[in-house]
Amino acid sequence: MMTWQIAALEAPGAILETAYPALWSADPHRSPFCAPAYLDELAELARRDGAAPLVAVAIAPDGSAAAAWPLRRERDGVIQMLNIEGADHCTCVAREGAAPEALGEGLARALAEVGGAGLLLKNVPGWGPTLEAARRGIAAAGWRGRSFAATPCTVLRVPEGAGAPDALRRKVSGSSLKNLDNRLKRLPGFAFKAVEGDAGLEAWVEAFCDAHERRWNITTTPSEYRVAEERRRLLVKLRGWARAGVLVRFSLEAAGEGIAFAVALTARDRLVYHHVAYAPEHAACSPATVLIRRIVLWMGERGYTCMDFGAGGESYKRRFADVDEPLFRLIAAPRAASALYVRGLVEERIRASSRLQALWDEWGNRRLRGAVMSGLERSRRRLRRAVAVDARQPLGALAGRARSRLQRERMLFYRAPAEAGQAHPDVVELRAPALLAMLEDEVALDARGRARYLAALSQGQRAFGVLRDGRAVQVCWLRPAAPEEIPPGAEGAPAWVIADCVTARRARGQGLYPRVLRAVRAAIPPGDTCLIYTNDWNVASQRGIVKAGFQPVSIRERRRRGGAVETQWLPAP
Repeated sequence: MMTWQIAALEAPGAILETAYPALWSADPHRSPFCAPAYLDELAELARRDGAAPLVAVAIAPDGSAAAAWPLRRERDGVIQMLNIEGADHCTCVAREGAAPEALGEGLARALAEVGGAGLLLKNVPGWGPTLEAARRGIAAAGWRGRSFAATPCTVLRVPEGAGAPDALRRKVSGSSLKNLDNRLKRLPGFAFKAVEGDAGLEAWVEAFCDAHERRWNITTTPSEYRVAEERRRLLVKLRGWARAGVLVRFSLEAAGEGIAFAVALTARDRLVYHHVAYAPEHAACSPATVLIRRIVLWMGERGYTCMDFGAGGESYKRRFADVDEPLFRLIAAPRAASALYVRGLVEERIRASSRLQALWDEWGNRRLRGAVMSGLERSRRRLRRAVAVDARQPLGALAGRARSRLQRERMLFYRAPAEAGQAHPDVVELRAPALLAMLEDEVALDARGRARYLAALSQGQRAFGVLRDGRAVQVCWLRPAAPEEIPPGAEGAPAWVIADCVTARRARGQGLYPRVLRAVRAAIPPGDTCLIYTNDWNVASQRGIVKAGFQPVSIRERRRRGGAVETQWLPAP
């Protein structure tokens, strides 16, 4: 007979001080999403979200831990798994032979003691005892519940034994996969890397998130990693998995830059392919597909026999998988007359019909949700841009800005040679987080703009600026000049362009702009030419450019007539 105890996880390390770690090690179905060090990190995230993390632990007659439910009570009273955030598999933890009815008693006890207003369990696998135990626990609590297959989970599996490596190799030996692999291998500096532990984790996460943004920010569902807090949460979770010894980070690189990334988690003979990102500049070579092929070969060399692609039935997963292990959703409430229970009824009906599911995915998830999020993003950006207007800007400049957009644009071009000597010590080369945070504050940079700047950095463009208290207050970009940016008379020497210069409102009038321009000039090779251009109405920018040692060379005039744009070069005034 097991005795259940409910423990609140009120401080960092609380779950590590219970019998839970030893129990997780003994679980024959142990999931990396239930690893003790990982749950310790998630408990801290839950507390920051205002939720209450807790664990229900069953104590056997001999005093050892026999089972556990790691849970969190949300602020609205709904109880979920502690690892609900992004987990492909949400399970309880139990020793070999634990009966589902005994496990269900623990869930029922937790529902009663913490005063839950409802229960929402997602991504519960059919393997292991969790699904049946949760169903029994809902019944034992006297609650009304719905249980249904909600999400596909595709799996590639080969029989265990000496033939497993060859069987895995045959799974990825098709000519089309080899051709894609060979195309990427021809890239300079191509390499496949697998890293276990936390070595270089912070830099890897930054590169992963940057690639994820470049891939998704140009769509109607932009990357969540455009938000600094989401990047931090990913780093926290990966650090927890590394502490638990279940994390493997895979990547493909070319010329020293990552072009595809995957977070994978180990679970006995199973490798969970958890999260992926790739650089869209290499999309034609299908880097994510090649990375999967390389991971499967890596698995064969290390004794794994199953690759679990996690929640979701995307087509690229089905190209490799041969088994579908659906993940279940359980929704319950004390009474049938509750919004949560009604939600369960509606969702169960949708999930049971492939036609309704397709309609929901198309209109509910992709179009409606994408349109709402895009609309909110646009509204937020417009509001921030309106607030960002400098009230000190002369009316003539505001009129000139309107004229440039609607009728005629006049850009003044300046030129200067490479600067000799050392740059000002305040000027540094900026990394993506600092400069993007500044641009979001100053010009209401949107998701597509973030993707554009991240792509620029990955392609070798450089951003220089000034940091104060860890925050960028000025930024100027340096890149090779495009042919249409080189004015008459400036041909010959290699030309560079300084563009997209922004000074934070709180740092204007302090001479930062010309200081950074001189530093950027010092960054180009001796003998090269540096160009910069600005609108004819932007008098403040013109003053800073001249102060930095640039001389006017030309005017580029563009007129909008009948929907067409006419361009002509004029001599400098």
